[in-house]
Amino acid sequence: MNEPLNEMPKLSQLEPLVSKLNEEQQIQLRQALVRQAIYYVSQRLPPEELDDGHRYGCDRAAEWLENPTAEVAFNVCAWAGGECWDGGVRYSDYPGYFLEPIWVFGATDLDDAARLAAKTAPESNRDAAVEWQLAAVRAIMQGQEPSLESLEVYPE
Repeated sequence: MNEPLNEMPKLSQLEPLVSKLNEEQQIQLRQALVRQAIYYVSQRLPPEELDDGHRYGCDRAAEWLENPTAEVAFNVCAWAGGECWDGGVRYSDYPGYFLEPIWVFGATDLDDAARLAAKTAPESNRDAAVEWQLAAVRAIMQGQEPSLESLEVYPE
């Protein structure tokens, strides 16, 4: 997960249909990317008895999925920024990786959101994560909901 974000391919370069998405479809794609990030991050969550805030990122991202407004995005991103205030995440109680679903919807453009979402996948699944994103764009353009069923299960 140390691959720099700008070294990953841009979704809009891999799939030119991204530039043709209308505003509603862009929100649908961003929601799909957040779901993808939640999926991968959830695979790495500790057991609940060892949770020290690890689930907050997925839980707060789910709030935005339920109400994808700029106000909710601002509030959740501000909360996540506060979690990182001291240079760690809540005094390093949990790794910053667990906040990644929030940064996906907080990203300024879809290319960055897609890169952040793909980066939540295990390195061995990154190509598959990008392929899923391409399929998601095509599904949205056809008026369909992208399916998470095709995402690979995180290896044990």
